[in-house]
Amino acid sequence: MAIDWSQYEVKDEGAPQSQIASTPFNQGSKMDWSKYEAPQEGEDEDLYPGEETGLFGVYHDIQEMLGNALDKGGDFVDQVPDNLSRIKEDVSKNGIRGVGHILGQLHAGNASLAKALVNTPHDFLKYMLRKNLAFDFPIPGTKLRSSDLVPHIPEDTGIEKALGLEADPERGDELTRAIPGIVAAGQGVKSLFSAGRKILKAPDLHQSIRDTQKVVNAATKDTGKVFDKVESEVGKRGLANIPVKPEVIEQAQSFLAKTTANKALIERAKSGEYKALRELQADLRVKGEKALASALKAENVEGEEILANRDEINQSIEKHLKDTGHEDLAEDLQGAKQRYKEIRKTYFSSPALAKVFGASQKVPKNPITLLGEESTELKRFMTKHPEVEKKLAKALSHKKSIKRLKGAGTILGIGTVSEVARKIFGGGK
Repeated sequence: MAIDWSQYEVKDEGAPQSQIASTPFNQGSKMDWSKYEAPQEGEDEDLYPGEETGLFGVYHDIQEMLGNALDKGGDFVDQVPDNLSRIKEDVSKNGIRGVGHILGQLHAGNASLAKALVNTPHDFLKYMLRKNLAFDFPIPGTKLRSSDLVPHIPEDTGIEKALGLEADPERGDELTRAIPGIVAAGQGVKSLFSAGRKILKAPDLHQSIRDTQKVVNAATKDTGKVFDKVESEVGKRGLANIPVKPEVIEQAQSFLAKTTANKALIERAKSGEYKALRELQADLRVKGEKALASALKAENVEGEEILANRDEINQSIEKHLKDTGHEDLAEDLQGAKQRYKEIRKTYFSSPALAKVFGASQKVPKNPITLLGEESTELKRFMTKHPEVEKKLAKALSHKKSIKRLKGAGTILGIGTVSEVARKIFGGGK
């Protein structure tokens, strides 16, 4: 039922003491029903309203706050010329004393603003209690309640009155007292929008994957440098005719395309030429990693066979280096093999990971699908990259927050999250 406010007579309590709109959770925004005279005898007393609680009460308070802010803002703008004239008159009449008075008012305004900031947690808790959205429980052994533990400064400390710093509209004090609040309000809105953008912006998992790809690529490059060093030393030391079992070379040939270039490469490898063996194991690596990234199980199995064949070639080279007294090169080769084994174990243990960190370097459209999978392979990956695991946790938390925000937006009738974000934080229409 709509309330007929015409039955209430508003008491005239003079001009308001401040032109700055109050927030919905400080005492200034609570409706002061004492201003309204009660209905006459015989009138319906059920029409006398109480405070609305719950989420809808918050929603309606925000609407009321915005309306009051617009009204008071308009009044403040209208009074600026008069207040400026009063300030000018004060300075012209009182000289330095007038300037001192204005500075005193600015200082008082700053003090009021600081007091409001200190009192914000206390005021917010009291507001939530009024809306039945928080609990206030007694402290055992005392007469205090939990809300009494939140520190705050009393609304009227009496200090301003003692120092003669109370606002005087006749001297234009409304303007000078408002300036700190206006500046702070502007900064507050800016901070709110900045925080809002951060809240609505999800952690960039795509960039996390790109960063991890760079780490893997750098590790692969360093491994390649070791093979380059060994190849250079083999040439300098005149090492040749490295023996590799014929069946190992033949198996490698079965994995390669039937081309003239590959046929020539196989013939050189059979002769034991180190450079040819190096080229062969490099080709096998590329082909094996590609097969591991396939969605077909049969190709995954083939990829494992190709890389196992590559390992046999490297083992043959390592054994020959040891047997011929070049243990330093054998150790370098063994270290490079071990590092690549760790790379393969971490980044090529599943087709999804192999597709991201192999030759294609494909970044998935929805990284949560990849990184959120519960498997031994992903656990191993996350152990190696705790920074990605932390970013994933934030992304999942953000996803839940946005879902809750969307639900709240629907309840309060303020539209979808994307609409609110676009209109408020993105500057859209």
